[in-house]
Amino acid sequence: APTDLVINGSTSVAADNMTLNAVNMPNNSFGFFITSETQGFVANPAGSQGNICLAGNLGRFVATGQIKNSMMAGTISLATPTEWTTTAIPTSTGPYAAAVGITTNFQAWHRDVGSNSNFSNAREITWTP
Repeated sequence: APTDLVINGSTSVAADNMTLNAVNMPNNSFGFFITSETQGFVANPAGSQGNICLAGNLGRFVATGQIKNSMMAGTISLATPTEWTTTAIPTSTGPYAAAVGITTNFQAWHRDVGSNSNFSNAREITWTP
């Protein structure tokens, strides 16, 4: 099965309670989450097995503790407010704070079989109060 991105928790800015989960990853695979306010499509970037569905000012969750190993469960997760926060969503030009009405897109990027990389599907959320 392809890697699936599942978002649990709340889209409420005030709650700061959201978990990004990449499930059905290959076992013992490293991965991290990427984000953008813009959707896009690039087929097989840099020889990847999958497609990137984000564009524009991409952010990567790669700070200490944010690059994860899927272990034997084939899952990685990143939770607010302990591993990331809605007040500092990464972009290539610096973090921004979620605000009501802003749309944010998320996707997981991970190692695949061999030396290839792959992506989960992407998910879009719109922040609420």
